[in-house]
Amino acid sequence: MGRAASAFKETDVTRALRAIAAASQPIRGIRFDKSGGFVVLIGKPEAVTVTPNAWDEVLDHGDQH
Repeated sequence: MGRAASAFKETDVTRALRAIAAASQPIRGIRFDKSGGFVVLIGKPEAVTVTPNAWDEVLDHGDQH
C-alpha cells in the first residue's frame, strides 16, 4: 500500500509562506489536514511554559544540555 498523492506540492507551501512573509505577517505554524490540504496559521507563536520535571534533578539533566 503506497501513499496517496498529495493535493499540493512543496512549492505550493513555499509560495504561501513567502507571500505571508512578504506581507510582514508572523507565521505561527502550518496544519496539514487529512483531505490533502494545508492551512498556514498566522499570528505570534503561543508562549510555551516549561515546567520542571522531578526526574531532571534525579538524573541531573536540568539545563545542562
